[in-house]
Amino acid sequence: MDRMDDLNSGDEDKGAIQKCIKDCRKITIIYQMIYYGYLTSAFLGAMVNGTTPYHMYNPYISPITDVYPIVYVVVLRTHIDLLKRRIENLRSDPDKSEDENYDELVKCVKAHRYADLIRPVISNTVFVQLVCTGLLLGLSTVSIMFFDIVDRLVTVYYSMAILSQTFPFCYTCESLLGDCNDLSVVILHSKWIGAEPRFRKTLVLFMHQTQAPVSFTACGVVQIGLDTNIKMVKFAFSVFTVVQGMDLMEKFKQ
Repeated sequence: MDRMDDLNSGDEDKGAIQKCIKDCRKITIIYQMIYYGYLTSAFLGAMVNGTTPYHMYNPYISPITDVYPIVYVVVLRTHIDLLKRRIENLRSDPDKSEDENYDELVKCVKAHRYADLIRPVISNTVFVQLVCTGLLLGLSTVSIMFFDIVDRLVTVYYSMAILSQTFPFCYTCESLLGDCNDLSVVILHSKWIGAEPRFRKTLVLFMHQTQAPVSFTACGVVQIGLDTNIKMVKFAFSVFTVVQGMDLMEKFKQ
């Protein structure tokens, strides 16, 4: 990411990066509010019922936030937007030589390559997160059948909290796909007419490279998007259906 930042030296680009940093801080704060809001509701619900939270309590374990996947994608979207702006400005300065214009194009190619290198970093962890979220949603739906009204409200809040781990991330990944699809169009409409052969050949290769969007996959198998989040919710209902079909709820009650 530092290398990607170094490729954007203009004041306007640095301002966009600073805005991205502020947005990521806001996202982190929102996630903290959601998680600590759930913890607060769990403690208040336990106090009302006169029990310990979760029927057990370990004060030495701190809550963990899963905010880094969406922060990664927000940063990538910012750099893709900056990359589109730089491509639009290629060969716009009449004072630059063809060699300088070619160097700017090479920097654009590097920026796209750096963005593509980030994808595997969170691929496996996102797969585990999606599977665990589907299981937890299904089990939460089942557990609501056993709880009183206070614990049910807490469980609903918990379900919303774990959904916040996946839905914003899937939505942002879907938006990133749209941003990447625009790259080829931006390259096509750039000022390449009249450029030297070396510039045009590199631009064609760059356009071919951008045909493969910077998309995230779960464990290299499932492409992440809004459809992924919907499938995860369906998986949660499948867990509930299996538990209900095996009469596990009645066995637990006994």
